[in-house]
Amino acid sequence: FITVEQDTDIVVFFFSSRRRHTRFLPVSWARRCVQETGTWGRHYRTRVPKFPRDLVYNPFTCDIMVGGAGNEIYRLSLDEGKFLAPFQTSNDEINVLDYNKYLNILVAGGTNGLLELWD
Repeated sequence: FITVEQDTDIVVFFFSSRRRHTRFLPVSWARRCVQETGTWGRHYRTRVPKFPRDLVYNPFTCDIMVGGAGNEIYRLSLDEGKFLAPFQTSNDEINVLDYNKYLNILVAGGTNGLLELWD
């Protein structure tokens, strides 16, 4: 059971694991924050440079990818605890992100109608 104390609007969230002891909940807030919450409470919160619209978790690299109001996909490394170099896209803004764990591919869709893939 995970409880999230809400002090602003939640944009998107997801459960990262089905196993009870390792479950954590990345949450994207409307005020440019990404927060990691576990069953023990809030673990980590950081601000992202642009307003987020979607986020995904890459289990192979332990990165949270954040896309939003801008042409960059920000990569927050949970292993290193810092932002890595962002992915540059051809879209003006990123609306949706998805990650295929079987093929290890990140997919981004944006306002220009382009679908971009990274492996």
